[in-house]
Amino acid sequence: MSETEANSDLEGMSGLSLFFGEFTHQLDDKNRVTVPSDWRAMIGIPKRLHIAMSIEGNFLQATPARTIGEKLKLERLSLSDEIASRNHRSIAQRGQLFEWDAQGRVRLPEPMLNFARIKPKGKVGLIATLDGFQIWNEADCPYAAKVNTPADQVKSAMHSVGLK
Repeated sequence: MSETEANSDLEGMSGLSLFFGEFTHQLDDKNRVTVPSDWRAMIGIPKRLHIAMSIEGNFLQATPARTIGEKLKLERLSLSDEIASRNHRSIAQRGQLFEWDAQGRVRLPEPMLNFARIKPKGKVGLIATLDGFQIWNEADCPYAAKVNTPADQVKSAMHSVGLK
């Protein structure tokens, strides 16, 4: 069974698109990264990603555009609610919506590359996060083999998301 078929089976069971795996890619001359074809299939329609500068470290977080609204749980914003307005602005200005081209490439803007310490034409690591993926400078990327997470921590993480 291919990874796409396995992901499709999981999507049917949960109603969600679930991302698995890790990849290494090189940016091209136009600072485009290729989204793996299995992951593009999981993103579905619309063929758009929300990519944001993470608040957890120097990497970019990519989420299918069709699910970002559900995650944010946005409420109608009152014009007089300064705190909510400031919170929405601080979240919105860290990300952008992107559509990939016919080859599955997304052009990353220079401010995002600088934030994630990704060099032009540099290598990037793509790490699945179940509900999306992260884009890292390859040197900083927490590849599974590099991190070597203890088994009890992996087991705890699996239990926290309902996997037994």
